Amino acid sequence: DYTLLSAALTSIDDASASNPYVVRIAAGVYTEPSTVLLKDYVDVEGSGQNVTTITCACASASPGAVVSAGNITAEIRHITIDNSTGTGDYAGGVFTTGVADETFSMLHITATATGGTLLSYGVFNDSSSPMMNNVTATATSGSSQNFAVYNDNSSSPTMNNVTATASGGINSYGVFNDSSSSPTMNNVTATGTGGTNHRGVVNYSSSPTMNNVTATATGGSSENWAVNNESSSSPTMNNVTATASGGNESYGVRNSSSSPTMDNVTATASGGTTNYGVRNIVSSATMNNVTATASGGI
Repeated sequence: DYTLLSAALTSIDDASASNPYVVRIAAGVYTEPSTVLLKDYVDVEGSGQNVTTITCACASASPGAVVSAGNITAEIRHITIDNSTGTGDYAGGVFTTGVADETFSMLHITATATGGTLLSYGVFNDSSSPMMNNVTATATSGSSQNFAVYNDNSSSPTMNNVTATASGGINSYGVFNDSSSSPTMNNVTATGTGGTNHRGVVNYSSSPTMNNVTATATGGSSENWAVNNESSSSPTMNNVTATASGGNESYGVRNSSSSPTMDNVTATASGGTTNYGVRNIVSSATMNNVTATASGGI
């Protein structure tokens, strides 16, 4: 028995493919003093989301996460990860780096981060391709930027049944796919709300596959873009609902210097000064069965 996850992990020094471990955590809130580094061939299993919570006031220089995983074979499941922040630029829930071919997975995870001088993130995948199943990611109140899920530097996670919500700050992003990232997004709900500029999903120089995705951007005082494809992005969008409202600019789908394939897409913009259901700026979009609606504004 241990009082902290970090202590239990420290006690394990012989985990291997032939000798794997599971650390099981009872109901309760466990406050870690610093980022917990997960181990190869050691799964972590809580007693349920919002039943078992690992928390840490560990905002710091990047990554500032509660839990971190490198190129390991392991899973974390049935647990809430909560960054209650501290003094630092980054406040994160789960940070992964260098995960190859879904060897690390998150299953029935709630990842929450609040604050952060520069940014907050629920899940940050850096050059990393974990498996994310039934994940709820939330980022809020970062002074500058809030990312519920941030996929960066050629990350290609598989995201199944993910709810990503970001709010507050200058920029809030439900899901941000950056720098040649190409995740597979199935049954994803991505929302940006409650600050200055909001995006449901951003694809920047990235080409994800988006199946059954609901993207919403609302409440921003300036820009609300439900889906923004930019800088040579070529996502495949199947059965996507994109809704934007309010602010100076509302776009259901905005394509800038990009070439998305859009099948069965419903894009709606309303309540802004300028509203576009779909706007193509120096872009060549393939659009099949697309419903685009704009209303209100000037």
